[in-house]
Amino acid sequence: MLGTFLSLFLFRSRKLALLACSLIICGGAQSMFGAPTLPTTQALESDPGTIRFVVMPDRTGGMREGIFKDALEKANLLHPEFVMSVGDLIDGYTLDPKLLDAQWKEFDDIVEGIDVPFFYVPGNHDISNTWMEEEWKRRLGDPYYHFVYKDVLFLSLHTEDGGVEGLSDAQVEYFEDVLAEHKDVRWTFLFMHRPLWSYGEKQGLEHVLRALEGRRYTLFSGHHHNYYYEPDASGNERFILGTAGGGSHLRGETFGEFDHVTYVAFTGEEVKVTHLELDGFVAKDIVNPKNRVLIETLRGGGFARVTAKVSERPDPARLDGELVVRNSEDSVLGVEIQFPELEGLEFVTKETRLEIPARSSLNIPFRLEVTGGGDLNLDDLPPIQLSIVGRYDFEGDVLELPTSKLWRIDWPRQVSGAGEEAFEWVRMDPPGYFEEGWDWLGPQDCRLRFAFIESEKGLELVVEGEDDLFILRGDRLSDRFTLFFETDLGRTEWNIVLRPNGRVEVPDILKGKVAWKRSGRGLNLRVMLPYDILGIEPNGVDPSFRFNLRYLDHDRPENEKPSRLYWHPAWNSAENFEGSGRIVLKAKN
Repeated sequence: MLGTFLSLFLFRSRKLALLACSLIICGGAQSMFGAPTLPTTQALESDPGTIRFVVMPDRTGGMREGIFKDALEKANLLHPEFVMSVGDLIDGYTLDPKLLDAQWKEFDDIVEGIDVPFFYVPGNHDISNTWMEEEWKRRLGDPYYHFVYKDVLFLSLHTEDGGVEGLSDAQVEYFEDVLAEHKDVRWTFLFMHRPLWSYGEKQGLEHVLRALEGRRYTLFSGHHHNYYYEPDASGNERFILGTAGGGSHLRGETFGEFDHVTYVAFTGEEVKVTHLELDGFVAKDIVNPKNRVLIETLRGGGFARVTAKVSERPDPARLDGELVVRNSEDSVLGVEIQFPELEGLEFVTKETRLEIPARSSLNIPFRLEVTGGGDLNLDDLPPIQLSIVGRYDFEGDVLELPTSKLWRIDWPRQVSGAGEEAFEWVRMDPPGYFEEGWDWLGPQDCRLRFAFIESEKGLELVVEGEDDLFILRGDRLSDRFTLFFETDLGRTEWNIVLRPNGRVEVPDILKGKVAWKRSGRGLNLRVMLPYDILGIEPNGVDPSFRFNLRYLDHDRPENEKPSRLYWHPAWNSAENFEGSGRIVLKAKN
């Protein structure tokens, strides 16, 4: 009861807690029975050499509003002596002074709510370019620095030095001099954003680590949004922290995906590190070198792949598919396959629960067909996601996680004839592939469809859709379409930058051939494409071509990495599949 009583006071008022301790102890000293025997396991000690501080993980990079503020307020209740960070404090990636001011003001207001010093450490979102680096210096001072507190050395490294990833020669020299000057400190702590220590190419950090040889240190980093713990060969502890609001699937501490604050206590002889989830405690070695390989296999979902299917027609009697499960580890991989329920359709396969021996793979065939018989209508199919649960047994623990895999299905699309009342629309709702998909919020954010119309002179591409916010500034981050063609002339791509009042910026070859208009959220784009610039012979042996469409959907002016929505996977991506995006001209009589 006494411990609970004191703990409550400690969390609410440091002054009241000290007063409570004073009253309890002095009351005992005045006892009529003489000197008291305190019911405690150890004598009270106040070691002036002890240091207690908190480290805050990433706030941004797919930021979830309010999480960092909540985490920092809870950290403040622990009353550390100060708070460190590992970067990604603001959203960044901007060249807009007003926007940067607003972002820093928002963050500074959060930090002003705590009672102890907060040390800023830069991440790639805080310093995304050389201008933001100069702004950091103007606002906060040097982006890399050191300080000594209670004979302990603290190093804050700048892993975006000069706007590029890594440490500059000047920064390396600075820390080499600092370490040479402070050889006899009791301990050294390092803080950085990118975990350069875990990369094959250390990018300058190897020189700092060489200068640390023979001395004890602890290193904290972030950036990956996925917790990891690995001591070096000498036992010096190194951490990649999770998140405090940064983008995360939040699949739990077992997989290193959790929001937390890190509490550190240096007692003079050892460092004690505790990770406090916003609703609990996490062991520091929850993800470590022994289990990380298995965890990363499950987290990434790379153990399972659904082979893309290109049908020759849009109405096949059945559609055959294949799931490939590859176990690259030395442990048996258990899998459970869960097919989606589709009204009037059924999936047929032999087994849904299997065990894949170590270092082996298995191809699992399945098919989709109409219940009771009949032809499929591929155009009416929703996106088909297979859920594959992977499981490893590791030292008495079960590591289990589902992964979702899209079965990519395509078939040749027919060009509409001139004068036809109903176009043969191709839907991009949802898109078949994303780049920087964090910012796409669903069909209410952006939805598109397109069609090709054939004429004597060429093809007309028509794109219709809705966008909840148009950004039409004309720079590289303005909303734009990119058309990709693969014909006898090879591969071609053309950008169409949308401007206000129906204006566009296009390459010379498309000048005078593009028109667009908007009406509220709606958009309509029309592009006239003569056969000769495409390299298509409408009466040729194979009157077809390959096509892909991309839309850069920019909804936040401050964001330098807007979402890019594709019909099919980008042709230079690993998800690209042969035969996708084939457009067929109508046969000539």
